[in-house]
Amino acid sequence: MCNAYVTQSFMKGRFAVKLEAFDLFQQLKSVDYQVNGQGKSEIRYNTIPHYIMLHAIYKMNVGGKK
Repeated sequence: MCNAYVTQSFMKGRFAVKLEAFDLFQQLKSVDYQVNGQGKSEIRYNTIPHYIMLHAIYKMNVGGKK
């Protein structure tokens, strides 16, 4: 499974944009099949599908300057 992210800051570090990707190559599977001498079984898992998310981050100076 491969995850990645890229971040770029603006306005002297007060504003940032982050692009994040989860499971880039869609390797995370939600079904597992097993076959043996007694038969076959299917196991299903609850998984998060692959996604791409864009974050917009703004840092506010709540405390004021010192």
